[in-house]
Amino acid sequence: MLPLYQWLVSGPQGTAGSSVDAEAAPLPSDWLFNASNEPVLIVNAANTNIVQANPPAAALLGQICSELAGTQFLAAFEKTNTAEIRRCLALAQSAGSASSAVLRTQNGGSDVRAQLSLVRSACESYMLVRLDRDVLRAGGRGRSPAFEAIDRASAGFLLTEHGFHIDYANRAFAAMAGVRSPAEVRGSSLLEWLQLTEEDLSGLRAHQSQRAAATLLTTELCPAGRRPRRVEICAIPVPDGVNQCWGFTVRDLPRLN
Repeated sequence: MLPLYQWLVSGPQGTAGSSVDAEAAPLPSDWLFNASNEPVLIVNAANTNIVQANPPAAALLGQICSELAGTQFLAAFEKTNTAEIRRCLALAQSAGSASSAVLRTQNGGSDVRAQLSLVRSACESYMLVRLDRDVLRAGGRGRSPAFEAIDRASAGFLLTEHGFHIDYANRAFAAMAGVRSPAEVRGSSLLEWLQLTEEDLSGLRAHQSQRAAATLLTTELCPAGRRPRRVEICAIPVPDGVNQCWGFTVRDLPRLN
């Protein structure tokens, strides 16, 4: 299963002309971001302050999450890295992403690899900074307690690869889809379960290319052997790197009288 990423910013403008309702969409909640086993920072692109760090990132930088919030991104690394960090920030601002750079952390002096990606909301731009250290890969990454909470959550959650084939479904989505276990959903196309038109998918891809944070859509879920039901989905793209993917939250909407 792919690592879980999250864009923790306000939602973008909706897709014009979509056959389903789309509007500015805030992301569902911080617990999805905190569930990631990959160290991730959210950095304000304008002033390069750290907006939020998830627990793995804070641990990698030798600090706690609350201490990192509001501090300068450059201050987390040794001064010898300043020029390289500024180069990566400028490149990500202009091109959307920057090639990974090896940086030395300020606390503990560990070498980490940083990948910067630009993401835009309606009124702000942010950098998604994904950190990695070889020893983390060698030791393996188990599922975090927060990720276990996703699996037990009442809202449906899906991860798909770039072409919208499902890599992960939680138990809630399996129940919504009318199957016995999430394993019966994995590997299938998202379009087997959600009524999304080609226009809808084109709109999602356009938002991904525009580096928009999230898109809120209203459509229908088609459970196995049951009548379709109205649902609201929040689509969250991860546009960069070898693990390009989508995250979708799915929740039921009240029935129309």
